[in-house]
Amino acid sequence: ARLLVIVSVVTGISGYEKDGSYSTPKKDRWEMFDAGNANQTFLLAAHSKGVGSVILGVFDENKIRQYISLPENERVTNLIALGYPLEPAKSGPPRKEVSELLEIIE
Repeated sequence: ARLLVIVSVVTGISGYEKDGSYSTPKKDRWEMFDAGNANQTFLLAAHSKGVGSVILGVFDENKIRQYISLPENERVTNLIALGYPLEPAKSGPPRKEVSELLEIIE
């Protein structure tokens, strides 16, 4: 990969009330939800520019912190490797029909 993006979140904000209590029963999992939304948007933007990408979830956060400065209340959620593909991507499995994935409850 030509570039590696480090994705991080500030802890104790998303999913918390001003008094520090959790906003929902999901507790602190909202940070990862927000990071996932950011990752998806970033990857779609990269793809629109012809850039290949892959999300990496296996990493050593302590080693990363040796190379970059992060505040104590910030933690790394994942990495994104980026680069221009040498070959066009192979076609994946056929897409499912929307009716297989969506149920409308009236």
